[in-house]
Amino acid sequence: MHRRRRMMLVAAAAAVVCLGVAGCSFEPERSAAVDVDLPEPFALDADFADPDILSTTEGMIAYATQSEDAHVQVATSPDGQRWTLTDTDAMPVLPDWVRAGDTWAPDVVAWEGGHLLFHTSTDDASGVQCIGVARSRSALGPFVEVGEAPLVCPTGVGAIDASFFVDVDGSAHLLWKVDANCCGGTGEIWIAPLDHSGTRLEGPATLLLSADTPGEGRVVEAPTLVWRDGRYVLLHSAGDYYTLEYSIRWASSSALLGPYVKAPQPLLSTESSDFAYIGPGGQDVTDDRIFFHSWDAGHGYRGMSSLALTWDGYRPQVVLERAPD
Repeated sequence: MHRRRRMMLVAAAAAVVCLGVAGCSFEPERSAAVDVDLPEPFALDADFADPDILSTTEGMIAYATQSEDAHVQVATSPDGQRWTLTDTDAMPVLPDWVRAGDTWAPDVVAWEGGHLLFHTSTDDASGVQCIGVARSRSALGPFVEVGEAPLVCPTGVGAIDASFFVDVDGSAHLLWKVDANCCGGTGEIWIAPLDHSGTRLEGPATLLLSADTPGEGRVVEAPTLVWRDGRYVLLHSAGDYYTLEYSIRWASSSALLGPYVKAPQPLLSTESSDFAYIGPGGQDVTDDRIFFHSWDAGHGYRGMSSLALTWDGYRPQVVLERAPD
């Protein structure tokens, strides 16, 4: 269905006020509302940021950043198109090291006869965002933390946006963003091997990508790594999440540890979608679809969106719906 939507446009330039190592707040300028003919943007019209998708024999499960009612939100779908937000909290009890209020960007995988949930949460001792891992037999939880401390927690800047990856040889790896742009630095994406349990790092971390390209600002984040046509394709988000500049981008390499070469243009952006998707990012992919969040017309919450994903060799392409003339 298409209809005329009233949209509050957000200026690309934002006043950034850093609040210390715990993160930054953004105060973007806004223009007047405008009316535009656009497709309905959301597969799930709710505040459901940073969606992660798990395919099961009974359908699909989506997990998302916390809401007022759940630390880790859960939605289900029989076909990846029709989604229902449930009242399940996948991690109802936070671990002792976590300060409540900032549980973000879950990543859930089926592994070793059960399921692992990687989450971003505030470390109560240091005040920075760090990555933890929890385990459950059921994909719906409840997930219980493994260990008594964060899995990844770089001193002073923290880490967010964990993403699990299984290489062609069956080895497990974890990607994450070093959150240095929170504190005057530049965001980076790193990777490290995991042990057979998937719950402990088993080797040194390697830097894969930095924010060093026009349009990224100081931010690269939300890594999603896939193996396609003989190359590693690293999808990621870039730019200030609160503005029109936030977008989904990609880079590729012939080797897991790089070097990665960035594509010259975003895979999906506000501009490339003709404003159908406002600040798209936080993506996850299945074989034939890409799931991501984008802002509602009033710029008050981020719903989950979904588009067909095709490949030209290793090069990803999204298939955009267009409003009829």
